[in-house]
Amino acid sequence: MADAIFPQGTRRAPLFVLMAEDGSFATYDTRTGPYLTPTPALAYSWHTHEEAESRIEDFERALGALLHVESTGVGA
Repeated sequence: MADAIFPQGTRRAPLFVLMAEDGSFATYDTRTGPYLTPTPALAYSWHTHEEAESRIEDFERALGALLHVESTGVGA
């Protein structure tokens, strides 16, 4: 059997998420609305720091928690 040739992955830009002081992440469920999750994979993400920053007040108001923007370090 011939060796499989896989294309080299492209490096993606980091994504940005909103994180609470306790380490949980802001996310959004279309049925129930915003909530905090301990699971980074479920965090709602944005492509730029500015996009994430512009949503902090809405999420803070809905969640009653202080949030800050964190980079995921990798794209998804």
